[in-house]
Amino acid sequence: GQTTANDILVQFYLDGLPYGQPLFITSLDPETAQNLTTSWSANVTGLHEISVEVDSTKDVDETREDNNRAAVQVNVEQQDYQTQPGPGITMALVALAILTLAAVNRKRQMR
Repeated sequence: GQTTANDILVQFYLDGLPYGQPLFITSLDPETAQNLTTSWSANVTGLHEISVEVDSTKDVDETREDNNRAAVQVNVEQQDYQTQPGPGITMALVALAILTLAAVNRKRQMR
């Protein structure tokens, strides 16, 4: 744009439905960008569309109103998770094994 835009509504969408609360950009100068983020935990497998729309209410006077939306499709696949001990548990087991071996060696030396 050529002028500063104020109070810009930004809405994220998941599969065409609003996702989360609308966000607002207080002020945006010409030829600048503002990064906004949201998070999503995929709990349904399949193809999903994540999109964002800026100024859906058309409150900002623009020369082009057709470039205010962006979308990406994401395929969520089923994951098979296997539980494995984390590094903390592994280290504790190794330490316990070392202490046990040390105790056994000490008992042998005392005989």
